[in-house]
Amino acid sequence: MRTRLWVLSAAVLFAACVGAGCSSDSAPSPSAPSVSPAPAQTTPAPLTEQLVGVWSLTMSVSEAAGAGCLAEAVRAQVGAASAYSLMILESGQVTLKSSSDALSCVFVVKTDGEAGFTTHGENGFYQCTGEPRSYQCADGTEVRYISWGQDIDGRVSGSRLSGTWSAAWFEVGKDGPGVESEAQFSGTR
Repeated sequence: MRTRLWVLSAAVLFAACVGAGCSSDSAPSPSAPSVSPAPAQTTPAPLTEQLVGVWSLTMSVSEAAGAGCLAEAVRAQVGAASAYSLMILESGQVTLKSSSDALSCVFVVKTDGEAGFTTHGENGFYQCTGEPRSYQCADGTEVRYISWGQDIDGRVSGSRLSGTWSAAWFEVGKDGPGVESEAQFSGTR
């Protein structure tokens, strides 16, 4: 897996969990971090016109590692497609939004000066809505979880945007990550 972006804020429901029946749980969690770090003070280079705009994406989980029912649910979704949108601003702000629920994550990315962007290795900033999330296991147990690291990158080729979204998830109240996952996406404006 690639290096994960480490932050204190709770984050996102991963693409696979939408298809696996996860839902938002707006009740606050006593063990979930409540303070988000401030965005980096450096201003990213402007993203190119090729990237800027709203993209309609198809996202599919390509990797999932971990133990427990949440990991099993994510692994069961490998290859399944989910619809997302990605809004890219010239300022370097990228918003990933699920088409099936209220999931929305904002990232601050850097550009390669051409047709790509990334958060990998940048110690960047992201913030998501809808945390903690919950998932009901086959045995009826409810699992509450939040992300503890995410990265996103993308590149335009012709009229298509393709990229990767990586995330590490942990169950609230348990030590260590429950799932590390990676999804591939592709789409057009």
